[in-house]
Amino acid sequence: NYNQIFNTSIKDDFYKSIIRKVLPILIILITFSNFTFANGGIGYKGIYINNKGTKTWYKAHDVTWSYNGCGNYQFYSAANFDSQNFGSFTSTETLQIAGFAVVGWTDGSDWVAGKLLYKVWNQDNPEPETWSEIYIGNYGNGNGASQVVCSSSNDRVVGYDNGITNINPGAPGTYNFKIQALGRMQWSGGFFNVNDGSEVTATFTITSSVTDQFRSRATGNWNTVESWESSSNGTNWSTSTLVPGAEASSITIITGHTITLDSNPTIKSLTINSGGNFTASDETLRTLTIAKSVAGSSTTLSNSGTWSNGTGGSTVVFTGAPSGGDAVHAISGTIGFQNITINKTGGSSNVGASFGASSSLAETLEIGSGGYISSEPPASYYGPTAILKFNQGSGATYDVNATDNSWSTTEVPNYITVSSGTVNLNAARIATGNLIIDGGVLSLKSDASLTIGGNLTNAVGASGLVINSDQTNTGSLIINGTVSGNATIERYIGAWGTAAQGWHFLSSPVAGQSFQPEFVPNPPTVNEDFYLWDEPGSQWVNSKSGSDPFTFNEGAFGTTFVTGKGYLVSYASNFTKNFVGVPNTSSVSDIALTYTPASAAKGWNLLGNPFPSGLTWNVTAWKPGNTTISGTAKIVKSADASYEDITAGEVIPAMNGFFVYTSASTTLTIPAGSRTHGSDWFKQTSTLSKFILKVIDLDGQTAQKTQLILNPDASAGFDFLYDSEFLPFLAPSLYTVVEGKQLSTNSIPAITGNLLVPVHFVKNNGSNFVLEAENVSAFGTEINLVDKKTGIVTNLNQNPTYSFTSENSDDPARFDLHFGLVGLSEQTQSTQLKAYASNGRLYFPLKGDATLEVIDLQGRKLTQTKMSGTGLTSHPMSLTAGAYIVRLRSETGIQTAKVIVK
Repeated sequence: NYNQIFNTSIKDDFYKSIIRKVLPILIILITFSNFTFANGGIGYKGIYINNKGTKTWYKAHDVTWSYNGCGNYQFYSAANFDSQNFGSFTSTETLQIAGFAVVGWTDGSDWVAGKLLYKVWNQDNPEPETWSEIYIGNYGNGNGASQVVCSSSNDRVVGYDNGITNINPGAPGTYNFKIQALGRMQWSGGFFNVNDGSEVTATFTITSSVTDQFRSRATGNWNTVESWESSSNGTNWSTSTLVPGAEASSITIITGHTITLDSNPTIKSLTINSGGNFTASDETLRTLTIAKSVAGSSTTLSNSGTWSNGTGGSTVVFTGAPSGGDAVHAISGTIGFQNITINKTGGSSNVGASFGASSSLAETLEIGSGGYISSEPPASYYGPTAILKFNQGSGATYDVNATDNSWSTTEVPNYITVSSGTVNLNAARIATGNLIIDGGVLSLKSDASLTIGGNLTNAVGASGLVINSDQTNTGSLIINGTVSGNATIERYIGAWGTAAQGWHFLSSPVAGQSFQPEFVPNPPTVNEDFYLWDEPGSQWVNSKSGSDPFTFNEGAFGTTFVTGKGYLVSYASNFTKNFVGVPNTSSVSDIALTYTPASAAKGWNLLGNPFPSGLTWNVTAWKPGNTTISGTAKIVKSADASYEDITAGEVIPAMNGFFVYTSASTTLTIPAGSRTHGSDWFKQTSTLSKFILKVIDLDGQTAQKTQLILNPDASAGFDFLYDSEFLPFLAPSLYTVVEGKQLSTNSIPAITGNLLVPVHFVKNNGSNFVLEAENVSAFGTEINLVDKKTGIVTNLNQNPTYSFTSENSDDPARFDLHFGLVGLSEQTQSTQLKAYASNGRLYFPLKGDATLEVIDLQGRKLTQTKMSGTGLTSHPMSLTAGAYIVRLRSETGIQTAKVIVK
């Protein structure tokens, strides 16, 4: 109403003069003095900050007065100055007070003024007592209005916005910036209204902008400027006004000087000259951070002098924020590190470290997020108590691939720790001492192996050690110490009808594992079976017997896996069995082997690999005393019961069931010393020559094998140590016969002149089959397959497959294997010439030049051909069934043979 009274209602200047003098006194008496000043005299105040060239208003003193200001002074809605963090500046970047303004409510004859108090100090130092001052509007001198920049009616703004008051102190550190905005209004009568803001504080940080080169000036502490001198060109040196920091282009400790780290700086590089000394900590734990964000490898730490870690303990952090390629720190010279961390602070690439031949580590090397060792650590890099620590952070992963050097294949510490994140072991590795999983996860992938020379600690379920398994492979773990806590060990089981088929022989790598619920659903459904090998009766026992899958065998088998026993399982869909428990690490002794003469299977026993790794089969290391145990174990691979014979030196896969034959009931030991890292099926193989003959059922695409092995230690007859009897319930069946024994593995000492090996075949429900030979050249001689039912002779060296059909009435003794031309059946040989016919070709031995003649029994010459060659030779012939005379005429004479074609 003040404006209305003076400018509208009261027209007479006399009365205006009276009211002008009396009214303010009445208002003061009625409402107290500061009421009017707070709501009408002096209002809000603002400060203008020039931050690296960008000027911004902040409210320095806030009141309820809602005038928006005018011109560039509309800071009523600006952010409050209090608690602002203006960010980080180098010593040369702009940080200024660019203006200060006060809003007042006056008429034309009144004036407004203000004063800004400010102080700036390093947070490491005490707050100074004195303020610096900036005046506007003739503050306190009573000389009338000045610096009025704009007004609206009776609202007036006094101030400026072109200031150059520098508040950047230049020295590195974190600073407080405190202000207090004071305001005054005086009208022509001399009354003085006061409205002051409270003290408010903002912060900012100064980093060194000096890109000069630094070198030591004298022995002293890092954070003391007297310890350093600097140069812009490397030639002209002067006493430094700053200590070296992140912007220094180079830092060198020269001969005769010792620099002790008494702060935690971040730098680009450090060089210690010959005769120079660097102590990495004073009496307080210190961290030296070396940052490199440029792709490629360059030396960031070089020591030609002396490095010591100091009494407080030291850590060197190699870091950076690279993009477009990894940044690699190269470290050279003799440096005995105490602690090292390798990580990245940002960027899209990673940070590596390459340690020179004379580097070593006493305590902990931490591989943080984005960090890695880029080259193989030097010999004897790790001290006896050194720790390799993977600390990736929650949810992050580190992949140990074949070429990874962080977890080296040659330089391995006694202690490895996974403290956070997940370490994926994708390649074979060892831990020479103790492995500790402390808050992180070690995931052993399906194609990797891990050997632990010491102890495994905190392998607790899915939050600790996980050994993966898939359709292709299963991870392999060998522990030579003790295990603290449970591990999760997977075993993939393919469904019925998949490439992996549905039946699998399984064993548990941990004790006390339950069969249920994975393998024995209740009630059971189609293709969800669990079979046990019932040794007393030598037969399979089906879990589907009765409504309760375990009713029939509760007493004999219980409901858990028995260590060292094998089990036959199937499942309707692809499934991964999780064994959760303490992995077996010791030999499993006193495993019962049963021989039951009345059973068709007699001495066959189903055992199981009780370890999460392969087993090298060696019967001499497994059998107790003089018990006769077959030298060949059998692994059944799939639903059709095809199997592989495992001979000495070959590998039984992790957690796999296998058959062993014994000649008498006894016990057996599965020694921990036989553990090896073998993949599913065979990673290691015997060095002996092996010939394999496989039968394939074309109706059902199933297969069985029989094999002959050249072993000079074997006998020509049957022996338990080197031969393996055939499992009688497997079909289709293919086996050789020696001394009345049906063998799937037949070891022979040598190939002699007239070696003939009978091969028996028993069909399944199919009718169409193929015999397929493998490793035909292993014995170094001709191998001929004779089908005694059809009379067809097939040279397996030239054609390794033979197709045939079979009926239920067929004689099992259908085939013979002939090694060399000597030993062909009587119907295909004569005393002069060894020849035979097979698949439209005539086969005969030839040495040099000769003329081939084929004559039928009526004396007609069917062919006369000149031939040349050495060894077994063939010639195409279209001959009907019957008998023929074959002649070879050469300079050495005439050879004749009678050949039967069927």
